[in-house]
Amino acid sequence: MARRVGLPANAPIQIGLLGQIPYAEALEVLDGKTIQGRKLVVKRISDAKEAAQCQVVFFGASEKSRISELITELNNRPVLTVGDHEGFAEKGGMVNLVAGPNRIVMEINREVASQARLALSSQLLKLAKLVSR
Repeated sequence: MARRVGLPANAPIQIGLLGQIPYAEALEVLDGKTIQGRKLVVKRISDAKEAAQCQVVFFGASEKSRISELITELNNRPVLTVGDHEGFAEKGGMVNLVAGPNRIVMEINREVASQARLALSSQLLKLAKLVSR
């Protein structure tokens, strides 16, 4: 999906859950699992300081009112930001998962990911709708 440039190959992948996320239990099941030799650590977080320690952060719609503030705190840091509500990618989030007709539509803000030094898979980009701020 995304590769954090400069991260040691065996470092754990920390996934932060910020706010109320309807699919949190599905993500928490991944805690402690290993993928390509790297341990997954899934944890609930409450602020941008904790988010900056993660490689991936899922923002719940409950955080909609402070998304701009949180995203600004993470600007140019190699943290993949994922949301699930309208306008998330346009407000500076990297990946937005929104309900579309008969499927989930993935919106990607490639510019923000690039500024954060994250490389997104070309296969992932083919499946997504590209958006900008």
